Amino acid sequence: MRPEIRRLGKGLILLDRKTTSWIRHRLPLLGPSFFADSGFRKVMKRIAPACRGMLVDVGCGQMRFRSHFANVRYLGMDFPETRLEMNYSATPHVWGDAHALPFKEGAVDWILASEVLEHLNDPAVALRDMHRVLNRRGGLILTTPFFYQIHSPIHDFRRFTRHGLEHLLSSTGFDVEEIVPISGYVSTLWARFGNWLHAYAWESMGRLGLVVRLFIRPLTYGVCLIGNIGTLVLDRALPNDRICSNYVTVAKKRMEHRPACKRHRRVQPSHHLYGAKKSL
Repeated sequence: MRPEIRRLGKGLILLDRKTTSWIRHRLPLLGPSFFADSGFRKVMKRIAPACRGMLVDVGCGQMRFRSHFANVRYLGMDFPETRLEMNYSATPHVWGDAHALPFKEGAVDWILASEVLEHLNDPAVALRDMHRVLNRRGGLILTTPFFYQIHSPIHDFRRFTRHGLEHLLSSTGFDVEEIVPISGYVSTLWARFGNWLHAYAWESMGRLGLVVRLFIRPLTYGVCLIGNIGTLVLDRALPNDRICSNYVTVAKKRMEHRPACKRHRRVQPSHHLYGAKKSL
């Protein structure tokens, strides 16, 4: 292949990636992640005002929820190898391993861990260390996948049910306050098809040539738009959270004199230390 054609191909692929990212943030109804993204935003907007003090975003990635926590001292923490693997543009304030957090005992008010537990070698060890660094009134916000595709090349180890989250958190010293399912039965199934359409089917069209693929791409946005609107109607007409894409869990650090909380309020859908703390 001639060098100029190769450069043109790389440029078109980069343009497609940037366009897809722009549409996801500006025109989410055209993308397959509409229900999960809107569900996360709705829940975070509701629970963020209760957070005060210092919040550590463990496994912060692109810091997608930072804007919701304007009333706290926000610290993003990530694992160096993860950032290299995922090529994140955001730079964390702290480098660290979720299994051994670089904070003193009782130094943190809130911990946010979004889509992190499924990537850890031992989630229980990480949760016990989160319990250690939280103060007496500290809280934990988790987002975890349930019915979701593999989303890391080599480090995507597990999925979590509602009951699994309750058991794991209770056994590591937390009282669960609420577990919120993200998206409904129909929208979750539709989102998985949309992801296949946007990613895997797109990749399998390589034999058709880049120009043909770029011509087909706008059609996938149209399919997602129609599907998202129809699914939104079905989700509201047939509410069912037995299958959902993700869960958002809010838990509080359990004090020794407090018994484990066995109930939570149900809400319907709507890594080794490197470096030191950087200045904000």
